[in-house]
Amino acid sequence: MAPIIRKPQVLTEKRVVGSRPATPAGTPAQVTVSKPVTGTMPSGTANPAKASIPEPRLDKAEFDRQVNLAKQEAIKAVQAEAEAIKSKAHEAGFAAGLKQATDQVAQGQAELSKQLEQLGQRLLAQCKQDQSTLETEAAAIAFEALCKLASHRLLQPDAINAMIREAMTHVNQRGILAVRLHSTDLAKLQEYDDQDAVSTLPMKWVTDDTLPRGGCVIETTLGELDARLDHQLEQLAMVLRACAKGDKS
Repeated sequence: MAPIIRKPQVLTEKRVVGSRPATPAGTPAQVTVSKPVTGTMPSGTANPAKASIPEPRLDKAEFDRQVNLAKQEAIKAVQAEAEAIKSKAHEAGFAAGLKQATDQVAQGQAELSKQLEQLGQRLLAQCKQDQSTLETEAAAIAFEALCKLASHRLLQPDAINAMIREAMTHVNQRGILAVRLHSTDLAKLQEYDDQDAVSTLPMKWVTDDTLPRGGCVIETTLGELDARLDHQLEQLAMVLRACAKGDKS
């Protein structure tokens, strides 16, 4: 035999959850009086009720607008930072370029100064060489002109006499053995009528046509004195060349 299950009796008050039992008509409503709140709140101050504030909700358009604004602000910040970095890089590059250009200009000026100095030294050396050449040529020209001018004058009897007497001053007359000269010069010397004529001196006169005109060779006990005209002119030419080269000795 099956057991009999009895359902518990459900009161009317519990059928509706959270609902209050109906108040019979004519029954006065029951008023619930809350106790006063004790604590730090002063008497007569109402206790504010805890109201829940609902969070604002954005629609899609407003959300997209704020997202775009945030993107624009981020882009502007990135662009500003990029411009600052670019400006600093530009300033650094300009300073580096200016320094490099300054160094290159200084290096170019140094090289140009060195080249100018070397050019000046070469020009000075060339000028000195040209001057030496010109002076040597001038000395040769002067010597040749002197020879042409003296060739006629030194062949005169008085010039021959003066030349022989000048040569005798360099030797001891007591040691003279003979005087050799060209036959033409000896003839003119013997025709020279002067109290200072050397032809009147008691010495041996010898003609030697191998000698050029205008000079003589004096034989002494110590050797010969070469007083030939070409020899004397050659000595003069050596002096002129030495003076042209700057050798004063």
